[in-house]
Amino acid sequence: MTFTRRDVLIALSASTGLVRCAGAPLVPAASTAFPLGVAAGDPTSDGAVLWTRYAGEGALTALVWADGVQGEALATQYEVRAGDGGYAQVEVSGLEPGTWYRYAFVASGQRDARSPSGRFRTAPAAGTRDVVKLGATCCTQYGNSFEVLGHAGAREDLDAFLLLGDTVYADGAHDPDAFRACWQRSFSTPEYQALRSSTGVIAVWDDHEFNNDWSGDSIAPDRFSWASGAWFDHMPMRRHPTNPERIWRSYRFGDTVEVFALDGRSERIRSQAQYLSEAQLAWLEEGLRTSTATFKVLMNSVPISSFAVPFFSTTAHDRWESFPQARARVLEFIDAERIPGVLWLSGDFHLACAGKVGLEGPGKDAVEVLVGPGAQTPNAAPSYPGFPQFEWSSGINNYGELTLDPSTGVAKVAWIRGNGRRIFSRSYQLA
Repeated sequence: MTFTRRDVLIALSASTGLVRCAGAPLVPAASTAFPLGVAAGDPTSDGAVLWTRYAGEGALTALVWADGVQGEALATQYEVRAGDGGYAQVEVSGLEPGTWYRYAFVASGQRDARSPSGRFRTAPAAGTRDVVKLGATCCTQYGNSFEVLGHAGAREDLDAFLLLGDTVYADGAHDPDAFRACWQRSFSTPEYQALRSSTGVIAVWDDHEFNNDWSGDSIAPDRFSWASGAWFDHMPMRRHPTNPERIWRSYRFGDTVEVFALDGRSERIRSQAQYLSEAQLAWLEEGLRTSTATFKVLMNSVPISSFAVPFFSTTAHDRWESFPQARARVLEFIDAERIPGVLWLSGDFHLACAGKVGLEGPGKDAVEVLVGPGAQTPNAAPSYPGFPQFEWSSGINNYGELTLDPSTGVAKVAWIRGNGRRIFSRSYQLA
Protein backbone atom coordinates (compact mmCIF):
# COMPACT_ATOMS: atom_id res chain seq x y z
CA MET A 1 0.00 0.00 0.00
CA THR A 2 1.05 3.60 -0.64
CA PHE A 3 -0.40 6.53 1.28
CA THR A 4 -0.66 10.05 -0.08
CA ARG A 5 -0.22 13.22 1.93
CA ARG A 6 -3.96 13.71 2.16
CA ASP A 7 -4.46 10.09 3.22
CA VAL A 8 -2.12 10.67 6.15
CA LEU A 9 -4.21 13.57 7.39
CA ILE A 10 -6.95 11.10 8.20
CA ALA A 11 -4.51 9.04 10.24
CA LEU A 12 -3.36 12.08 12.19
CA SER A 13 -6.66 12.21 14.04
CA ALA A 14 -6.50 9.25 16.41
CA SER A 15 -9.89 10.14 17.82
CA THR A 16 -11.64 9.31 14.54
CA GLY A 17 -10.43 5.70 14.65
CA LEU A 18 -10.18 5.77 10.86
CA VAL A 19 -7.48 5.83 8.21
CA ARG A 20 -7.94 6.28 4.47
CA CYS A 21 -5.81 4.18 2.15
CA ALA A 22 -4.99 5.63 -1.26
CA GLY A 23 -8.05 5.26 -3.45
CA ALA A 24 -9.82 3.14 -0.81
CA PRO A 25 -12.68 3.78 1.62
CA LEU A 26 -12.11 4.72 5.22
CA VAL A 27 -10.63 1.82 7.19
CA PRO A 28 -11.70 1.46 10.83
CA ALA A 29 -9.39 0.51 13.65
CA ALA A 30 -9.90 -3.21 14.27
CA SER A 31 -9.12 -4.54 17.73
CA THR A 32 -9.76 -8.11 16.58
CA ALA A 33 -7.02 -7.86 13.96
CA PHE A 34 -4.61 -6.28 16.47
CA PRO A 35 -5.65 -7.94 19.74
CA LEU A 36 -2.67 -6.74 21.81
CA GLY A 37 -2.59 -3.17 20.54
CA VAL A 38 0.72 -1.54 19.67
CA ALA A 39 3.95 -0.64 21.43
CA ALA A 40 7.16 1.26 20.80
CA GLY A 41 10.49 0.62 22.49
CA ASP A 42 14.23 1.16 22.53
CA PRO A 43 13.99 4.88 21.71
CA THR A 44 17.04 6.54 20.15
CA SER A 45 17.58 10.10 18.98
CA ASP A 46 16.39 9.22 15.48
CA GLY A 47 13.97 6.33 15.89
CA ALA A 48 12.51 3.42 17.82
CA VAL A 49 11.25 -0.16 17.41
CA LEU A 50 7.53 -0.47 16.70
CA TRP A 51 5.57 -3.59 17.63
CA THR A 52 2.19 -5.21 17.17
CA ARG A 53 0.55 -8.63 16.89
CA TYR A 54 -1.53 -9.12 13.76
CA ALA A 55 -4.25 -11.77 13.66
CA GLY A 56 -4.95 -11.39 9.95
CA GLU A 57 -3.08 -12.36 6.81
CA GLY A 58 -0.86 -10.46 4.40
CA ALA A 59 1.59 -7.61 4.75
CA LEU A 60 1.42 -4.63 7.08
CA THR A 61 2.49 -1.05 6.58
CA ALA A 62 3.65 1.04 9.53
CA LEU A 63 2.89 4.76 9.30
CA VAL A 64 4.91 7.21 11.44
CA TRP A 65 4.15 10.92 11.64
CA ALA A 66 5.02 13.85 13.90
CA ASP A 67 2.50 14.28 16.71
CA GLY A 68 0.37 17.39 16.47
CA VAL A 69 1.26 18.13 12.85
CA GLN A 70 -0.98 20.77 11.32
CA GLY A 71 -1.77 20.95 7.62
CA GLU A 72 -0.56 18.53 5.00
CA ALA A 73 2.30 16.30 6.09
CA LEU A 74 3.93 13.18 4.74
CA ALA A 75 4.16 10.17 7.01
CA THR A 76 7.12 7.84 6.80
CA GLN A 77 6.04 4.37 5.66
CA TYR A 78 7.63 1.03 6.52
CA GLU A 79 6.68 -2.34 5.12
CA VAL A 80 6.30 -5.00 7.81
CA ARG A 81 5.58 -8.71 7.71
CA ALA A 82 4.30 -10.52 10.76
CA GLY A 83 6.29 -13.57 11.80
CA ASP A 84 5.38 -16.73 13.67
CA GLY A 85 2.34 -16.14 15.87
CA GLY A 86 1.56 -12.85 14.14
CA TYR A 87 4.25 -10.90 16.00
CA ALA A 88 5.61 -7.97 14.01
CA GLN A 89 8.40 -5.52 14.73
CA VAL A 90 10.00 -2.85 12.60
CA GLU A 91 12.81 -0.43 13.37
CA VAL A 92 12.09 3.12 12.26
CA SER A 93 14.87 5.67 11.82
CA GLY A 94 15.69 9.01 10.26
CA LEU A 95 13.40 10.91 12.66
CA GLU A 96 14.07 14.19 14.43
CA PRO A 97 15.56 14.03 17.94
CA GLY A 98 13.53 14.99 21.00
CA THR A 99 10.26 14.82 19.06
CA TRP A 100 6.94 13.12 19.77
CA TYR A 101 5.70 10.86 17.00
CA ARG A 102 2.55 8.85 16.38
CA TYR A 103 2.32 5.57 14.53
CA ALA A 104 -0.14 2.93 13.39
CA PHE A 105 -0.11 -0.32 11.44
CA VAL A 106 -2.37 -0.71 8.42
CA ALA A 107 -3.21 -4.12 7.01
CA SER A 108 -4.32 -5.09 3.55
CA GLY A 109 -5.55 -8.61 2.93
CA GLN A 110 -8.59 -10.61 3.79
CA ARG A 111 -9.65 -7.89 6.22
CA ASP A 112 -8.50 -4.33 5.64
CA ALA A 113 -7.87 -2.86 9.09
CA ARG A 114 -5.88 -0.35 11.07
CA SER A 115 -4.31 -0.85 14.48
CA PRO A 116 -4.85 1.61 17.33
CA SER A 117 -2.35 4.44 17.16
CA GLY A 118 0.56 4.80 19.56
CA ARG A 119 3.07 7.51 20.38
CA PHE A 120 6.70 7.76 21.44
CA ARG A 121 9.34 10.42 21.86
CA THR A 122 12.73 10.13 20.23
CA ALA A 123 15.57 10.72 22.66
CA PRO A 124 17.04 14.22 22.80
CA ALA A 125 20.18 14.68 20.71
CA ALA A 126 23.69 14.39 22.11
CA GLY A 127 24.80 17.67 23.63
CA THR A 128 21.32 18.70 24.76
CA ARG A 129 20.35 18.91 28.43
CA ASP A 130 16.57 18.59 28.55
CA VAL A 131 14.74 17.67 31.72
CA VAL A 132 13.85 13.98 31.26
CA LYS A 133 10.89 12.30 32.95
CA LEU A 134 10.72 8.50 33.20
CA GLY A 135 8.08 6.16 34.62
CA ALA A 136 8.86 2.73 36.05
CA THR A 137 7.27 -0.25 37.75
CA CYS A 138 7.54 -4.04 38.16
CA CYS A 139 5.58 -7.08 39.32
CA THR A 140 2.30 -6.91 37.38
CA GLN A 141 0.42 -10.15 37.86
CA TYR A 142 -2.75 -10.77 35.89
CA GLY A 143 -5.76 -11.09 38.18
CA ASN A 144 -4.79 -8.07 40.27
CA SER A 145 -6.01 -4.58 39.50
CA PHE A 146 -4.10 -2.91 36.63
CA GLU A 147 -5.25 0.53 37.80
CA VAL A 148 -1.66 1.70 38.26
CA LEU A 149 -0.82 0.85 34.65
CA GLY A 150 -3.95 2.59 33.44
CA HIS A 151 -3.02 5.82 35.21
CA ALA A 152 0.51 5.76 33.84
CA GLY A 153 -0.83 5.00 30.35
CA ALA A 154 -3.11 8.04 30.45
CA ARG A 155 -0.15 10.39 30.82
CA GLU A 156 1.42 12.23 27.91
CA ASP A 157 4.57 13.54 29.60
CA LEU A 158 6.71 10.44 30.26
CA ASP A 159 9.69 10.28 27.91
CA ALA A 160 9.87 6.51 28.42
CA PHE A 161 8.49 3.84 30.73
CA LEU A 162 10.81 1.27 32.32
CA LEU A 163 9.59 -2.26 33.07
CA LEU A 164 11.87 -3.71 35.75
CA GLY A 165 10.79 -7.34 35.51
CA ASP A 166 8.03 -9.76 36.47
CA THR A 167 5.95 -8.15 33.75
CA VAL A 168 4.00 -11.42 33.58
CA TYR A 169 3.86 -14.47 35.84
CA ALA A 170 4.48 -17.55 33.74
CA ASP A 171 5.83 -19.94 36.39
CA GLY A 172 3.24 -22.57 35.53
CA ALA A 173 3.83 -22.49 31.76
CA HIS A 174 5.04 -25.80 30.33
CA ASP A 175 5.51 -25.19 26.60
CA PRO A 176 5.97 -22.29 24.12
CA ASP A 177 2.24 -21.78 23.63
CA ALA A 178 1.62 -21.57 27.36
CA PHE A 179 4.33 -18.91 27.78
CA ARG A 180 2.87 -16.88 24.93
CA ALA A 181 -0.60 -17.22 26.43
CA CYS A 182 0.58 -15.60 29.68
CA TRP A 183 1.83 -12.57 27.78
CA GLN A 184 -1.24 -12.36 25.57
CA ARG A 185 -3.53 -12.45 28.59
CA SER A 186 -1.83 -9.47 30.25
CA PHE A 187 -1.25 -7.41 27.11
CA SER A 188 -4.84 -7.86 25.96
CA THR A 189 -6.00 -5.69 28.89
CA PRO A 190 -6.88 -2.05 28.17
CA GLU A 191 -4.52 -0.82 30.88
CA TYR A 192 -1.44 -2.50 29.44
CA GLN A 193 -2.40 -1.47 25.92
CA ALA A 194 -2.75 2.14 27.07
CA LEU A 195 0.62 2.08 28.81
CA ARG A 196 2.53 0.48 25.97
CA SER A 197 1.04 2.82 23.37
CA SER A 198 1.57 6.01 25.41
CA THR A 199 5.37 6.21 25.24
CA GLY A 200 8.48 4.19 24.48
CA VAL A 201 9.13 1.13 26.65
CA ILE A 202 12.47 -0.13 27.97
CA ALA A 203 12.36 -3.54 29.67
CA VAL A 204 14.46 -6.09 31.52
CA TRP A 205 13.38 -9.51 32.73
CA ASP A 206 13.35 -10.98 36.22
CA ASP A 207 12.31 -14.43 37.42
CA HIS A 208 8.57 -14.89 36.97
CA GLU A 209 8.65 -14.48 33.21
CA PHE A 210 10.65 -17.75 33.33
CA ASN A 211 10.38 -19.53 36.67
CA ASN A 212 10.58 -18.48 40.29
CA ASP A 213 14.15 -17.64 41.43
CA TRP A 214 15.73 -19.02 38.24
CA SER A 215 19.34 -18.35 37.27
CA GLY A 216 21.53 -19.17 34.30
CA ASP A 217 22.87 -22.33 35.91
CA SER A 218 19.55 -23.63 37.22
CA ILE A 219 17.05 -23.33 34.40
CA ALA A 220 16.46 -26.12 31.88
CA PRO A 221 17.57 -25.12 28.36
CA ASP A 222 14.14 -25.82 26.86
CA ARG A 223 12.40 -23.68 29.47
CA PHE A 224 14.84 -20.83 28.91
CA SER A 225 14.27 -21.04 25.16
CA TRP A 226 10.47 -21.05 25.49
CA ALA A 227 10.38 -18.23 28.07
CA SER A 228 12.94 -15.98 26.39
CA GLY A 229 11.25 -16.57 23.04
CA ALA A 230 7.92 -15.36 24.45
CA TRP A 231 9.66 -12.39 26.08
CA PHE A 232 11.24 -11.27 22.80
CA ASP A 233 7.98 -11.92 20.95
CA HIS A 234 6.22 -9.33 23.10
CA MET A 235 8.87 -6.67 23.72
CA PRO A 236 9.67 -3.97 21.16
CA MET A 237 13.46 -4.08 21.20
CA ARG A 238 16.47 -4.59 18.96
CA ARG A 239 18.13 -7.98 19.16
CA HIS A 240 21.90 -7.93 19.62
CA PRO A 241 23.49 -8.78 16.25
CA THR A 242 25.87 -11.47 17.57
CA ASN A 243 24.18 -12.48 20.84
CA PRO A 244 20.40 -12.43 20.26
CA GLU A 245 19.62 -13.54 23.85
CA ARG A 246 21.50 -10.59 25.36
CA ILE A 247 19.31 -7.93 26.99
CA TRP A 248 21.92 -5.76 28.74
CA ARG A 249 22.21 -2.49 26.87
CA SER A 250 22.13 1.27 27.43
CA TYR A 251 20.10 4.25 26.20
CA ARG A 252 21.09 7.91 26.02
CA PHE A 253 18.67 10.79 26.48
CA GLY A 254 20.94 13.60 25.34
CA ASP A 255 23.47 14.57 27.98
CA THR A 256 20.84 14.30 30.71
CA VAL A 257 20.70 10.59 31.48
CA GLU A 258 22.05 7.26 30.33
CA VAL A 259 19.92 4.28 31.29
CA PHE A 260 21.83 1.02 31.80
CA ALA A 261 19.49 -1.97 31.49
CA LEU A 262 21.06 -4.91 33.36
CA ASP A 263 20.47 -8.64 33.13
CA GLY A 264 20.65 -9.90 36.70
CA ARG A 265 19.27 -13.37 35.94
CA SER A 266 20.55 -15.30 32.96
CA GLU A 267 24.27 -14.91 33.73
CA ARG A 268 24.18 -16.00 37.37
CA ILE A 269 26.44 -19.01 38.04
CA ARG A 270 26.45 -19.68 41.75
CA SER A 271 29.32 -22.19 41.68
CA GLN A 272 31.54 -19.43 40.26
CA ALA A 273 30.12 -16.67 42.49
CA GLN A 274 29.06 -14.92 39.27
CA TYR A 275 26.09 -12.56 39.30
CA LEU A 276 26.83 -10.75 36.04
CA SER A 277 29.15 -12.15 33.41
CA GLU A 278 32.62 -10.69 33.06
CA ALA A 279 31.52 -9.26 29.71
CA GLN A 280 28.51 -7.50 31.26
CA LEU A 281 30.58 -6.20 34.18
CA ALA A 282 33.27 -4.85 31.86
CA TRP A 283 30.63 -3.24 29.66
CA LEU A 284 28.96 -1.62 32.69
CA GLU A 285 32.22 -0.33 34.13
CA GLU A 286 33.36 1.12 30.81
CA GLY A 287 29.94 2.63 30.21
CA LEU A 288 29.84 4.30 33.61
CA ARG A 289 33.40 5.52 33.31
CA THR A 290 32.95 7.11 29.90
CA SER A 291 29.35 8.33 30.10
CA THR A 292 29.00 12.09 29.72
CA ALA A 293 25.40 12.04 30.95
CA THR A 294 24.63 13.89 34.16
CA PHE A 295 22.63 10.93 35.52
CA LYS A 296 23.29 7.20 35.21
CA VAL A 297 20.18 5.15 36.01
CA LEU A 298 20.86 1.45 36.56
CA MET A 299 17.81 -0.70 35.79
CA ASN A 300 18.23 -3.47 38.31
CA SER A 301 15.55 -6.17 38.45
CA VAL A 302 16.59 -7.26 41.97
CA PRO A 303 17.92 -4.75 44.55
CA ILE A 304 21.61 -4.35 45.31
CA SER A 305 21.03 -2.85 48.78
CA SER A 306 21.68 -4.77 51.97
CA PHE A 307 18.46 -5.54 53.83
CA ALA A 308 19.05 -6.20 57.52
CA VAL A 309 15.39 -7.00 58.13
CA PRO A 310 14.45 -10.47 59.43
CA PHE A 311 11.99 -11.41 56.68
CA PHE A 312 14.30 -10.23 53.88
CA SER A 313 17.23 -12.22 55.25
CA THR A 314 15.40 -15.39 54.23
CA THR A 315 15.39 -14.28 50.58
CA ALA A 316 19.00 -13.03 50.39
CA HIS A 317 19.95 -16.02 48.21
CA ASP A 318 18.06 -14.47 45.29
CA ARG A 319 19.76 -11.08 45.09
CA TRP A 320 23.13 -9.34 44.93
CA GLU A 321 23.76 -9.91 48.66
CA SER A 322 24.41 -13.61 48.11
CA PHE A 323 27.11 -12.72 45.56
CA PRO A 324 29.23 -10.46 47.80
CA GLN A 325 32.31 -10.34 45.56
CA ALA A 326 30.33 -9.27 42.50
CA ARG A 327 28.36 -6.76 44.55
CA ALA A 328 31.49 -5.28 46.09
CA ARG A 329 33.22 -5.03 42.71
CA VAL A 330 30.48 -2.87 41.18
CA LEU A 331 30.02 -0.64 44.21
CA GLU A 332 33.77 -0.23 44.81
CA PHE A 333 34.28 0.67 41.16
CA ILE A 334 31.67 3.45 41.32
CA ASP A 335 33.22 4.75 44.56
CA ALA A 336 36.82 4.56 43.33
CA GLU A 337 36.05 6.25 40.03
CA ARG A 338 33.91 8.86 41.82
CA ILE A 339 31.20 8.52 39.20
CA PRO A 340 28.51 11.15 39.79
CA GLY A 341 24.81 10.92 39.15
CA VAL A 342 24.32 7.19 39.80
CA LEU A 343 20.84 6.03 40.79
CA TRP A 344 19.99 2.36 41.32
CA LEU A 345 16.40 1.71 40.21
CA SER A 346 15.06 -1.69 41.24
CA GLY A 347 11.98 -3.86 41.64
CA ASP A 348 11.11 -7.45 42.68
CA PHE A 349 10.23 -6.95 46.36
CA HIS A 350 6.50 -6.13 46.01
CA LEU A 351 7.20 -2.90 47.84
CA ALA A 352 8.54 0.57 47.25
CA CYS A 353 11.30 2.12 49.29
CA ALA A 354 14.00 4.77 49.20
CA GLY A 355 17.35 4.79 50.90
CA LYS A 356 21.03 4.00 50.89
CA VAL A 357 22.55 0.87 49.41
CA GLY A 358 24.19 0.21 52.79
CA LEU A 359 25.14 1.87 56.06
CA GLU A 360 28.80 0.98 55.71
CA GLY A 361 31.25 -0.47 53.23
CA PRO A 362 31.16 -0.07 49.44
CA GLY A 363 28.25 1.99 48.19
CA LYS A 364 27.33 3.40 51.58
CA ASP A 365 26.65 6.75 49.91
CA ALA A 366 24.84 5.27 46.89
CA VAL A 367 21.08 5.73 46.49
CA GLU A 368 18.68 2.95 45.53
CA VAL A 369 14.96 3.34 45.01
CA LEU A 370 12.51 0.48 44.60
CA VAL A 371 9.32 1.02 42.62
CA GLY A 372 6.22 -1.12 42.30
CA PRO A 373 4.57 -3.46 42.62
CA GLY A 374 2.39 -2.35 39.77
CA ALA A 375 -0.28 -5.02 40.26
CA GLN A 376 0.33 -7.35 43.18
CA THR A 377 -0.67 -8.21 46.69
CA PRO A 378 1.45 -6.26 49.19
CA ASN A 379 4.64 -7.85 50.46
CA ALA A 380 3.69 -9.81 53.56
CA ALA A 381 6.88 -8.97 55.45
CA PRO A 382 6.20 -8.35 59.15
CA SER A 383 8.36 -5.24 59.00
CA TYR A 384 9.37 -3.17 56.01
CA PRO A 385 12.84 -1.65 55.61
CA GLY A 386 13.17 1.51 57.69
CA PHE A 387 15.49 3.92 59.44
CA PRO A 388 18.35 4.57 59.52
CA GLN A 389 19.15 3.04 56.11
CA PHE A 390 15.77 3.53 54.46
CA GLU A 391 13.70 6.64 54.90
CA TRP A 392 10.43 5.34 53.52
CA SER A 393 8.72 2.15 52.35
CA SER A 394 5.24 1.05 51.32
CA GLY A 395 3.44 -1.97 49.91
CA ILE A 396 0.78 0.04 48.06
CA ASN A 397 0.65 -0.70 44.32
CA ASN A 398 2.44 2.10 42.51
CA TYR A 399 4.64 3.25 39.68
CA GLY A 400 7.65 5.50 40.05
CA GLU A 401 8.20 8.84 38.36
CA LEU A 402 11.78 10.06 37.92
CA THR A 403 12.31 13.71 37.00
CA LEU A 404 15.96 14.27 36.08
CA ASP A 405 17.12 17.88 35.87
CA PRO A 406 20.69 18.25 34.54
CA SER A 407 20.83 21.97 35.36
CA THR A 408 20.65 21.23 39.09
CA GLY A 409 21.88 17.63 39.27
CA VAL A 410 18.73 16.78 41.23
CA ALA A 411 16.72 13.61 40.65
CA LYS A 412 13.20 13.86 42.00
CA VAL A 413 11.48 10.53 42.62
CA ALA A 414 7.75 10.20 43.24
CA TRP A 415 5.66 7.09 43.87
CA ILE A 416 2.15 7.27 42.39
CA ARG A 417 -0.80 4.99 43.04
CA GLY A 418 -3.54 4.04 40.62
CA ASN A 419 -5.84 6.93 41.53
CA GLY A 420 -3.06 9.41 40.70
CA ARG A 421 -2.26 10.26 44.31
CA ARG A 422 1.42 10.70 45.15
CA ILE A 423 2.28 8.41 48.03
CA PHE A 424 5.73 9.88 48.66
CA SER A 425 8.34 11.97 46.88
CA ARG A 426 12.00 12.65 47.50
CA SER A 427 14.70 14.70 45.81
CA TYR A 428 18.31 13.49 45.59
CA GLN A 429 21.31 15.68 44.81
CA LEU A 430 23.26 13.23 42.68
CA ALA A 431 25.51 15.40 40.53
